[in-house]
Amino acid sequence: MYILYSYLSKVNSQFLNDKLLSFPISIRSIIEKYSIDQERNARILSKLLLLRGLSDLFPNEKIDLELLQTDGKPIYKNLPIHFTSSHSQDLVVVAFSRTKELGIDIEFKKDIDIEIFKDFLHLEEQKALQISKTTSDLFYSLWTKKEALLKTSGIGINADFKTIDCSKNKTNFKGKNYFFKGILLDVDYTCFISSREKAIKIDCKEIVF
Repeated sequence: MYILYSYLSKVNSQFLNDKLLSFPISIRSIIEKYSIDQERNARILSKLLLLRGLSDLFPNEKIDLELLQTDGKPIYKNLPIHFTSSHSQDLVVVAFSRTKELGIDIEFKKDIDIEIFKDFLHLEEQKALQISKTTSDLFYSLWTKKEALLKTSGIGINADFKTIDCSKNKTNFKGKNYFFKGILLDVDYTCFISSREKAIKIDCKEIVF
């Protein structure tokens, strides 16, 4: 697995705006719908990381966003690659796998009222939180696992979160086994990868544009 990540705060906004103008109109029009600068810039940066990762993995191929299919689960036509992305606050991350479908989620850790999310947690997850000494950290681990799993499965956020037990680093969802691995990119964030592969080897790299 190959993971690239970048900080929005390390990228010039004008650089991102210029790059956006070079994107195909089909992708540019989607990104331009976001009126909040941070949200729009995160999506531009995500596409730049995607291009960088594909170029790294397929150096002899001409990589073109015109071949990116964004309806439903995103795929890049004509290349044997799975990829997934996430962003939160200042961090944007994209992960790639040549072999298995995968999902990634990252969340900036902040003080929250976990009771608000109780209806979205499996009974086993609630039990784990009750005995945990690091409740906030555990909650973010559970939540990023859920988000990552749903990206892997292709179902998206329409699933019933409460039926998904992510209290361990393996779970079964709709008859399929999924495995989780935590990734430390920054101490202020929680990040997890979900995959159908049990042994997840990761090559991780920060990219500064």
